[in-house]
Amino acid sequence: VRRDQRYDLYTNNNNLSANLSYTEPIGKSGQLMLTYNPSVSKNVSDKDTRSLNSTTNEYNEIDTLFSSNYNNSYNTQRAGISYRTNNKNSNFNVGGNVQQATLNGVQVFPRNFNTSRSFYNILPNLFYNHKYDDGRNLRIMYRTSTDVPSLSQLQNVIDISNPILLRTGNVSLNQTFEQRLIVRYGLTKSQSGKNFFLNMFISNTNDYIANATYIPTQDSIFSDPVTNTSILINIGSQLSQNVN
Repeated sequence: VRRDQRYDLYTNNNNLSANLSYTEPIGKSGQLMLTYNPSVSKNVSDKDTRSLNSTTNEYNEIDTLFSSNYNNSYNTQRAGISYRTNNKNSNFNVGGNVQQATLNGVQVFPRNFNTSRSFYNILPNLFYNHKYDDGRNLRIMYRTSTDVPSLSQLQNVIDISNPILLRTGNVSLNQTFEQRLIVRYGLTKSQSGKNFFLNMFISNTNDYIANATYIPTQDSIFSDPVTNTSILINIGSQLSQNVN
């Protein structure tokens, strides 16, 4: 299918966050910390696609299949507690956060629909570092984090800038949850100039955002049940969509 089109894309991203913390000494070398971190992110994407009008020879016919106005917001409330201790050869920090996040999406064109999802997470963390007198050093770090899908990954309008490689987002995406464990062991001999390092990194991600590729063996209709839209994918083309 031959298309002669032009499009304008407008995007706008705004982020606002604050961080409050309170510390209280515990014993000679310990410290207790309380934190509160609210944040809000608002994003707008407006894609206006126009087809060539053969009568006026102007691009003034809007194509609703490849146009979209989509707004989303991501609000988080995070509260945490941690305990830290330091001495001559080692320091230790353990804590965790409780996070509540809300993802809201609103499409006003070409079809009106709203999406809203809430996520609740417990995010523990740990850090330990010890320096031995003989030059050895051991460091252990454990972190957890979440990541929200980007606006381009959520917006379901189909990108036809390359007719062979079509792309579209997915309004049903969930946030990702990642755990990382890092262990580092080192040995330094200053007198002989010898060094030895051993590093281990382990990562696990739930609801990882990947790409699903659809390659039809014949002309096929791709339908999005969430937004109730359909598009013809010709044989020889492929469609890539973000999925968890």
